[in-house]
Amino acid sequence: MTPTSTQFRHLTTLISLLCALTFVACGDGTGQDIPSEQLPISTGPEIPAEDLCGQEYSVCGYVHVPSNFEGTVKSIAVALYREVPPRGSPDVLITQIDSPSMFSGELYPIRAYPFLDTGEYKLYIIVYMEGGGSARPANEIDYTGYIPESFIFDGQPIEFGEITLERASGW
Repeated sequence: MTPTSTQFRHLTTLISLLCALTFVACGDGTGQDIPSEQLPISTGPEIPAEDLCGQEYSVCGYVHVPSNFEGTVKSIAVALYREVPPRGSPDVLITQIDSPSMFSGELYPIRAYPFLDTGEYKLYIIVYMEGGGSARPANEIDYTGYIPESFIFDGQPIEFGEITLERASGW
């Protein structure tokens, strides 16, 4: 039995609608269209307790890991720069987390304490991946994210909110 032209047209329309609905439902694949309050929060053993946040000399917030995040993480550098985009090594390194339990489509907590340096800086996250960079991120392999506003580090607790990761570029 051969489909008629009307049946073929209906089938084509149905397939087109299904494709369109799939695209709309899935978004752009980055996971950045999912509200943060709906994302799971990583609970890896390397993550310090939440109760240190809010204390003097603490720096806390979250890294939004996109759903298209792939590869094996070597380390996370929580860095400070006086100017963004960075032109080299960080002005100050808050902490480096080796072998973090970071996965796609989640919020990864950053909790550093005590952080004793002072000054005005921009907060930058660098996620170094297997096969990527070590002192500088490797374009299209490693991930970076930052907050464009400066923070005054003076001993008061810093709650930076959320930084969304993207593939490194421009390094």
